[in-house]
Amino acid sequence: MNRKLIAVALIILLIGSTIPLLFLILNKPEVDRYESTDLEISIIVEVKNLGNSPATDIPLRLAVPMDGLDHQEVISIDPSLEPERFSNDTWGNEFIHYTIDELDPGTSFNLTINVILRLTSIDNDISRSSGTLGPEEEAELSRYLLDSSLINVNDPSIVEIAREIAKRSEDLTDIAWNTYEWVLDNIYYQQIPGEWDAVTTLRNEEGGSAEMSNLYVALLRANGIPARRVSGWGNFFEVGEELALTRFSHGWTEFHVPDMGWVQVDPAWGKTSRFDNFARTDADHVVLTKGADVKFLWRGPYSTPFGDTDVDTDYTLIVIDKDVENLSLRRDVIKWSILSVPLIFVVFIMVRVFKRRRI
Repeated sequence: MNRKLIAVALIILLIGSTIPLLFLILNKPEVDRYESTDLEISIIVEVKNLGNSPATDIPLRLAVPMDGLDHQEVISIDPSLEPERFSNDTWGNEFIHYTIDELDPGTSFNLTINVILRLTSIDNDISRSSGTLGPEEEAELSRYLLDSSLINVNDPSIVEIAREIAKRSEDLTDIAWNTYEWVLDNIYYQQIPGEWDAVTTLRNEEGGSAEMSNLYVALLRANGIPARRVSGWGNFFEVGEELALTRFSHGWTEFHVPDMGWVQVDPAWGKTSRFDNFARTDADHVVLTKGADVKFLWRGPYSTPFGDTDVDTDYTLIVIDKDVENLSLRRDVIKWSILSVPLIFVVFIMVRVFKRRRI
């Protein structure tokens, strides 16, 4: 009798844990802010003269991480050298500028910028957006529908594919997702030197993160969805890690959703994790610049008064500290419910086996 009661109790417990789990999964919030990450990073910039003659008047421009974003806040920025000047562009990017007066052969210019960021991981359910844009918002976003040198919105090959995607899509959510899948399924990820525009990427059927993003943005714009390129750092940052530029330099995208604002999509990372990189932000992406072909590191042309020389620039990140805080009780409940279900099932099986052996 006791064993029957235990079995019944376990079944009730199993059902009881499954019902709230299903309720929480089905009642996902429209905007789920589920995690906050404080990230401390040192940016190490070294400009080296590897040649045999001096170099003079070397311009250096560095973008600083963007502040005031819904998912990214700059706590502090502390450069080891006072910048010569600051500048902003029309896309909202912020830069610091230096001029290296002279760099003799075998010497280097060294700069360290300590940055502390707060990154909020957000999962957006864009299917629940039912709003429309007002006249002022439409006018403000119109620049994100334009054709440009890298985002070839009006090219016939781009327009043709965009129309095909629109025909089998019901709304903005469908178009954004179907375009994302089209890029993932038709463009092979391949790092390339320089940067290709959307049409070249389409023609060659390959490209890196910037190229895949340029194509995704062009296809969305061709269907009337405001979209833009984003550039910055992309990495799962581990404390103590020292990262070279090729390991974290990354490009991804944002498109605008009425009533929700800008939503991030990463086509390159979507190749290996499709659902985790659509309409989500996380602590693995740090935004430095917005807009196609806006470099977060730029070292301009310099003078060589006594003959040609060779100036090289290194840009390295060192992860000093990382502190993660959970913001979602709902996700905790789901996690522990999922973990408890198999445990309850195992206990139930063990009771049944024990009962049969006793018989």
